[in-house]
Amino acid sequence: MVYQVAVTSPQYRVDSLDALLRTPVAGSRGGAGQAGGPQLLGNLVQVSPGVQPQVVSHYDITPVVDVYAAVQGRDLAPWPRKCRRPSTRSAPSCRAGAQVTVRGQVKTMESSFVGLGVGLVMAIVLVYLLIVVNFQS
Repeated sequence: MVYQVAVTSPQYRVDSLDALLRTPVAGSRGGAGQAGGPQLLGNLVQVSPGVQPQVVSHYDITPVVDVYAAVQGRDLAPWPRKCRRPSTRSAPSCRAGAQVTVRGQVKTMESSFVGLGVGLVMAIVLVYLLIVVNFQS
């Protein structure tokens, strides 16, 4: 199995790959209470060169590809529907299970509209109940 490991070490102590592999790693219960003390990172991992994207973005825990779009000078309302629907050219190249999630100002707009709708319905119900109580009919 392959696990991503994040190691924090002062930058002045990491000047080569060997120095990084000599970084001590304590277990989940700490190094002092364990038999044998902390292990070196080099004893726990197998290092191999590979190609990775320069920036790996995550949303919650899921890796994502961020696409930034600006709709300056236009109405924001129709764009979420257009962005969620993949284009016919890009749909065949998408992996199974891939999905489009629109974030940013669109999320704020949608939550504001939901709150406005709930508030409007509650106001209508409250006015109706006040009229019923006042006129008792």
